[in-house]
Amino acid sequence: PIGASREVDVDVKVIVASNSDLAQAVAAGRFRADLYMRLGPATRIVLPPLRERPGDLPFLARQMVEQSALQPHIAPLLNEVSSALGISESPELHLSLGRGAKQSGEGLELILPKPAWDTLTKHDWPGNIRELSMVVQNLVTFTLVGAIDALRSGLSLESRRLQVDPGLVGDLLAGALALQGGAEESFTDRLDRVAVNLEAGSSLNAVAKSVEQQYFRSLYRQTGGSFEAMADLLLGDASRARAVRLRFNQLGLRVRELRS
Repeated sequence: PIGASREVDVDVKVIVASNSDLAQAVAAGRFRADLYMRLGPATRIVLPPLRERPGDLPFLARQMVEQSALQPHIAPLLNEVSSALGISESPELHLSLGRGAKQSGEGLELILPKPAWDTLTKHDWPGNIRELSMVVQNLVTFTLVGAIDALRSGLSLESRRLQVDPGLVGDLLAGALALQGGAEESFTDRLDRVAVNLEAGSSLNAVAKSVEQQYFRSLYRQTGGSFEAMADLLLGDASRARAVRLRFNQLGLRVRELRS
């Protein structure tokens, strides 16, 4: 311990998670090199985004449906439906794809039609597991609410199989699909892509200058104002920071204005 006169043996393991490549972040000046060195990554696991492992979707979706039955905002809905069907309180909830299969036991079966499942598998999932979890919980919630509305309207449920409205999946993903480009940037934290506003100019040179100004501003902010990091990204050589600074000034950009 700091200030102590003798050593104390400890046995610890440190697990660090990041949504970006820390080695590249160190090279770009966006992560402290001394901290990265102290972490000393002896074992490194790279978890691909959900869009690169669609084969995991069935397993993950089924697990999330089963876990949703325990959520405090879903459990009361599930109990109301199960009570109307005359089955045990707090039943298990299972997901079936396509037409589904008759479940044995006292559980409820959630049927996801093939068109709805196809929509899910084609989605890029910029929000990865969290986005999938949110979509699954919403599917369960709306399906149970629909069943409860039917019961309160005097209709009866003939089986323990509840079908998800095929159009519901599209509705839940509509916002994400519309914003997918911008959402993806926020999750991947890429510096080689920047959204720019294209406006008509007096010449093509003026338009090009406007685009370059926007990119330099964004790059300056994302690298924390490090011209060395900018030079490394733009020219592949951090020692050429002076050339980047010169171009920065030629574009009419001022460090004081960006810092404020």
